[in-house]
Amino acid sequence: MPASFVAEFRVADASYTILTCDYQMSQPTDARGRPTAGVRSGLLRVSLMGANYQVLTHWAINPFKAHDGEIVFKDRSGKTLKTLTFKQGYCVSYREIFTPFDGEAVAYSFDLGITAAKITLLGDALHDSQWLDWKFGSR
Repeated sequence: MPASFVAEFRVADASYTILTCDYQMSQPTDARGRPTAGVRSGLLRVSLMGANYQVLTHWAINPFKAHDGEIVFKDRSGKTLKTLTFKQGYCVSYREIFTPFDGEAVAYSFDLGITAAKITLLGDALHDSQWLDWKFGSR
């Protein structure tokens, strides 16, 4: 049965079909469930169909490389339903998976974990991690 939605991951002038993705925002709470600190973004995790993987590999192995990117969610007709954008994203986890297949399954895929300075949902819901002038290697 075909999916009712599709999603595309775009980074560094490359585009990938998303197999799965998840992201979250969280806020620490005390024993009574009251917020105790600001909202934090977790990892943006995506699993992508394999294709032009050089961009992803170079991003993953270079700890200084940050990219801006986006995830575009579309319905089956191609209409954009939702867009998540990220600024100054670092690839902090990378995994390549090869699965021999018989039929229409995906044989090669990539799992990425991305942390980003800023994440915007729905065009106007901005989460700023407040990294300020942080640079890799600084404290």
